[in-house]
Order: sequence, then structure tokens, then C-alpha cells
Amino acid sequence: MVFGGDTADSYYDEGVTAAMRGDVEQAIQHFNRTITLDDSYLAAYHQLGRCYMRMGKLQDAIDLFVRVIKEKPHQIPIRIDLGNALMEMGKFREASQVFDEVLQVKPANQRAQLGLAHCAFNQGKWEESMQLAQAASLMGQPLFSTLYLLGRAALMGGHHVIAEQALGEAMRQVDQMVETSPEHPEGYYLRGEILMMHQKYAEARDALDAAENRAKPNVQYSAYGEHFSLLDILNRLGVCYGHLGANEKATAIGQRILTLDPENKGGMKLAGNSEDSQSVEENESS
Repeated sequence: MVFGGDTADSYYDEGVTAAMRGDVEQAIQHFNRTITLDDSYLAAYHQLGRCYMRMGKLQDAIDLFVRVIKEKPHQIPIRIDLGNALMEMGKFREASQVFDEVLQVKPANQRAQLGLAHCAFNQGKWEESMQLAQAASLMGQPLFSTLYLLGRAALMGGHHVIAEQALGEAMRQVDQMVETSPEHPEGYYLRGEILMMHQKYAEARDALDAAENRAKPNVQYSAYGEHFSLLDILNRLGVCYGHLGANEKATAIGQRILTLDPENKGGMKLAGNSEDSQSVEENESS
């Protein structure tokens, strides 16, 4: 029994706490217990869907989001989550429709605008993604997630000045995270990602190595809307070693990944063909 007694509220609170610390499987257990005790607890369905989304169980997440939306059709946050889940499934038209519907009600909703920018980016529409991200940045304080996407889209579209400005500001926010939470992996991982975009692979390797040293297996980390695990860190670290010509180390990391997840595509690529030159964009979802 959780602290606070065998009540729906207590299990819900414990679920939120577990999700915040990255223990998604434990959070799912708590939210399921909440629903067992009170099957009308819509917030638990929402949070359960967000957990499934972090685990890559996108259809399960979508089903839960749709269920809550039917009961609370005017809630904006869950519509944003639905749009993001649809986008991650590659259903860009449906996702864009959801984001557009939010913007019709809340024209200055930065997350919905950013969702449209992500949809464009994932379809290789660099110019459109950059313009949508720029519009999102004007809807309030520029968030890391907005600057990060703007920088990536601008870089892919050949707008190097815009990319440098956006990624530079994103890096400053990451540096602040590292300064305030030096024992956590999130800031180091994001620092490594930005450095890789600049093709500074030695510096990126050091940042990712610091992230690996602070990450724990079976924990789903989240920061600024970016989700990752130890496997993601290792994948990116292996790619860095490949770019640096340290093929034996890249192969060893690939083999380590496969011991943790035998079906991991990034691990297979590193272990089986360490000489393959891989770009940041090709490995973003490894």
C-alpha cells in the first residue's frame, strides 16, 4: 500500500511522483491501481497514456487520450499529447489537424505551433519547419524545445546564421541545467546532441560519456520535452566514436547495447558495421 492509504488519490500521487523520477513502469502500476479504485479518474487515464507514450506504446497512448477527450473535449493539454502521439506514429496529417484545432481555439498556443513545426520537420520540410518554429518562438519566452527544433530545421535548410543563434541559446539553457543539476544526465545528453549537430564529436563524446555515467538502466529520462534512456545515450556515444574513427569502441558499445536490448536497431548497426558514417538526423530516433 502506498503512503496515504489505499485510495485512488494516493495511488495517483504516487504515479505522478514515479513518472517524474523516470520510473515509468512503476508509474503505470500506480495509475492502473488508481483506475481500478475509480474508473472515472480521467487524470489517471491521461497520465497513463503519457507513460505509454514514453515507452513507445503509441496506440495504447492514443486510445487513452481519445477516451479522455470524449469526456473533456475542451481540454487543451491532452489534445497536444494526442497530436504528439499521432506525430510519433508518423500520422502527420492527423497530428497536424489536432494541432490546428488547438490553434483555432488558442491561437497563441506555443506547444501546438511547435507540434506543427515538428510534423513538417519529420517530413523533411525544412523551410516550413523553420518558419513554424520561428512563429512558435514569438508566442512567448523561447523554450529549449522551440530553439532546439528551430536550430535543427535551420541547419538542415542551410540557414546557418539562424541555426547558430537558436542552438547557441539552446546550449545556454542546457548549461544552466548542468550547473543546477550536475549529477543528473539530462543536461549532458542534450549538450552532446547539440555538439553533434555542430560536428564537434570529441566534445560531444565527453558530454555523452558524462551522461552515461549518471544514467541508470530502465529509467526513462525527460527534459524540455525530449525523452531518452541509457540506450539512447549509448547509441549517440557509439555514433560519436564512429565519427572519430574509434571503430573498435563503437563496435563495443553496439555490443553492449545489444546485451541490454537485443532488437535495438542502433545497436545492431554499431555492432555490425562500425565503419558506417551516420549522420545526426539518421540516428535521432535510434
